[in-house]
Amino acid sequence: MESISAVLKFFINAIKALFLSPFYLAYFVIFLVYSLLNFLFGLIKWAISGFSYGGQKENKYFAALQAKKSQVKEREA
Repeated sequence: MESISAVLKFFINAIKALFLSPFYLAYFVIFLVYSLLNFLFGLIKWAISGFSYGGQKENKYFAALQAKKSQVKEREA
């Protein structure tokens, strides 16, 4: 049983060393600041655009089909 506890203690210490290392903490802080700025700029962009999220979108294939139909009608006329 003592060998199992030694192995578990080794892995717990390794996880602590990994997650509490300065490089990991710096990466986490940089990622957190980047994510926060990305969220804020996205929110500002969304607010400036007039809250258009979920608005009606143009179907480019339907528009192309209508253009082809109008071209066919013009040729027939």
